[in-house]
Amino acid sequence: MEKPVRKYNGNHTGLLDALAAIESGAMTTNRASKHFEELSNKINGVHTKKVGRPRTFTDEQEKEICDILQCCAKVGAPLNKRKLMEIVRAIALHKGIDEGKFGSRWHRDLLGRHKEVSLRTLCAVSMKKSREWTRDRCEGWIKLLQEYDDDGYLSNPDGTWNLDESGFKVAEMYDKGYAQKGTPNVTGYVKGSASDRDNMTLLAVGNASGKMLRPLILYSDKLHIESHFDETDDQCFLSTNASGVMDTFVLTDYLEKEWLPSLTCEKNILFYDGHSSHLNCLALLAACMERSIEVVSLPSGQTSCLQPLGKKVFGGVKQKWRQYLQDSRMNTDIDAPNASPYSFNLGGPLKHGFELTGIFPFSSDVLRATVDPNLPVDEDEDEDQEVIAREYHYGEISKILQESLGLDEDKTRTCLIQIKQIVQRASAAQVIATDFHAHLLKAAPKKKRQLKDSRLDPKHGLALTRSEFIRVKLDAIRKAKEQKAKTKKQNKKDAVARPDDVPVSAKKNPRTRKATPKTPKTSEVPVDSSVPSTSKAPGRARLARTAKKAVESANSALKAPPKPRKPRAKKQ
Repeated sequence: MEKPVRKYNGNHTGLLDALAAIESGAMTTNRASKHFEELSNKINGVHTKKVGRPRTFTDEQEKEICDILQCCAKVGAPLNKRKLMEIVRAIALHKGIDEGKFGSRWHRDLLGRHKEVSLRTLCAVSMKKSREWTRDRCEGWIKLLQEYDDDGYLSNPDGTWNLDESGFKVAEMYDKGYAQKGTPNVTGYVKGSASDRDNMTLLAVGNASGKMLRPLILYSDKLHIESHFDETDDQCFLSTNASGVMDTFVLTDYLEKEWLPSLTCEKNILFYDGHSSHLNCLALLAACMERSIEVVSLPSGQTSCLQPLGKKVFGGVKQKWRQYLQDSRMNTDIDAPNASPYSFNLGGPLKHGFELTGIFPFSSDVLRATVDPNLPVDEDEDEDQEVIAREYHYGEISKILQESLGLDEDKTRTCLIQIKQIVQRASAAQVIATDFHAHLLKAAPKKKRQLKDSRLDPKHGLALTRSEFIRVKLDAIRKAKEQKAKTKKQNKKDAVARPDDVPVSAKKNPRTRKATPKTPKTSEVPVDSSVPSTSKAPGRARLARTAKKAVESANSALKAPPKPRKPRAKKQ
């Protein structure tokens, strides 16, 4: 697209005289431009002012806005379109500019002028878990992987495995359709008997060479139904349980039938997260120990950056699944065998996932890069005290600027930003982004966790088949069962020793309790706790017994013959 050129009318005498002087050779172009008010720019089509109406913000100001957007994204607090428009409109009101100029068109033009900034899809990561992933925990995980690498377990991609599961909606449409304006709910019918509340769990297992085993699909049913097997062509391992959530029995059955027979290397290692079903499959761990197979639990809460399948694989699979659910509603031939638009190659993304997590090839530098340097460390109390002291000094400086020099709030904030630029040796955009990020961190409470047995805590990653994990886990399960049985036995003793219930007729209104006469106390009989009592808890049980007695007395009265009435005595 050619740059628009501003056109000038040729009926001015000054332009004609200048052109005549240049053509006759009486004046040069530079001399004529000085004599005839910079006519050289007009002759060459070059102008000092840009074509069109002037922009509200200058190029430097827009560059600062884009720098702030990029810095906020780097520290983990990216701004969305709505927040950007609020900030820009607030600046416009402060400068006395019409805020109506800043809409979707201005936003589109800003991104068009600055190609280095674009709207991206956000990935939600827990701030609490990210703050727990410290340098010390990362070094502990690197030390554990280094031991496996020295022993040769991370040298062959065919023997380095990863296991992970994810949930999928069975009938959610992820789609929009046209309807009459104002319609509250638009119904879209889907094939089969599934509803948008039904879920299924997909468990995938693959190695660093890109090989994927048959996935496990877990449904939330007590029994298999025929629709589960329709058009699967024996490409999936199907299972069911009551909850639809992975448990120890389903996982052990799948790994014993699918994963263990597929191992071809001499040394094999399996990585998975610390889900309860993964840590409690002790029979599988014992079988792996017999075959010299290593099973490692990833550091707790850090699967977003250390899980190869979750890093690159499941995102693409879910994108194809949403596309399939949208198209299957309108196209009846969507389930044909040649439905290639919905297929997904897992080999390449899985290899890339192992590389990004630093597992294969093993890279300590990649693992150290997973620690966010912008997040404060919870364990470092000295660093927290330093931050508090720095903020206190900045508060004192702001008081001096406002009380002694009489600066308003906006000028004080500007001065503080300039001071922080000098102290931190950073740009204004980095200072603003850091302050905004620190404000978000103050709103996040620190959760205190209970102390755990270090032999069972996967905080730094845990070698399940090398450590004493199985023996300690069995001891913990045995103690839990004993405690449960002890509590149940104690509850039975408390129920036997409980005194008899208060009769229902004795329950009076608390307001009229003072007016009722007190009954004389009777001699109390000691109750032997060894003799079981037939009393039950008050409430519904006593009301049921009372109602039962009333029904029995009514039935006996109906069966008994009627009593003859006595004649009334006449009054004299």
